[in-house]
Amino acid sequence: MSSNKVNGRLRSKKQVTCLDCDKIRTVRYDSTALRCSTCVVKHRGFAIKRGADNPSWKGGRTKTPYGYVLITLSLDSPYLGMARKHRGGDNCTSFCILEHRLVIAQHLGRCLKSSEIVHHINGIKDDNRLENLELLNDHLHHLPYTMLEKKMCALETRILLLEADNELLRQQVNQNVMVEQ
Repeated sequence: MSSNKVNGRLRSKKQVTCLDCDKIRTVRYDSTALRCSTCVVKHRGFAIKRGADNPSWKGGRTKTPYGYVLITLSLDSPYLGMARKHRGGDNCTSFCILEHRLVIAQHLGRCLKSSEIVHHINGIKDDNRLENLELLNDHLHHLPYTMLEKKMCALETRILLLEADNELLRQQVNQNVMVEQ
């Protein structure tokens, strides 16, 4: 182990060797762990429970940074062909799928093609009710929706700016009328 300071600054990480397998790993400087996670499991005599067996399981639903809902599929799911591999902790591989694609696939009773697009009619990305979803053949069919939505957003912004300008002009006209009287 090395000293707590490097170039006058506190060190936040250190290199340690596992007591059992001699694997070198990086840990927080204040860590007292003597074994790597694999050797801890062997030493304690039990395996880490994964998926629904784990007490921390939250149903396999997470939200992506873009606002979509991501579902973890079981390995025996008929929709596994549509899923993408997701690598979790300890090199655990799970298969995830966007919920809106899964809802439409379950309704149709088949896997969706990668070229098929599922469109949220109301634009709310986590509203995955069947009546809010529409299956489109390809990106060319989806393009008018997104172009129209962008145009509407730009026009709404323009309307707000024009209304603010109108209010300022009304105030100026009222001030000029008062000054003249």
